[in-house]
Amino acid sequence: MANAVDENACLFENKSVKFCSMKTLYNIEINPALLWDYDFSPEQMQEESFFIWYLGRLLDSGTAAEVKRIPIESMSAWMIIGLQFLK
Repeated sequence: MANAVDENACLFENKSVKFCSMKTLYNIEINPALLWDYDFSPEQMQEESFFIWYLGRLLDSGTAAEVKRIPIESMSAWMIIGLQFLK
């Protein structure tokens, strides 16, 4: 795990992965509570597709503080990608 920390600092354990201060491809910290219904590997969490999925989940179910931490550049890029799917 590229972004793993001390195992004692892990937040909780998923079916197959311990979440320990994991971050997305663009260095946005992952809230493990938002992944309750999915089972992502650490490698998948570093992919563009996960980043787009996670931003959508964060905007839908995250807290205002979490959304506020998203760099505006990342948000703009995600919105452009999302709009392309609507065409």
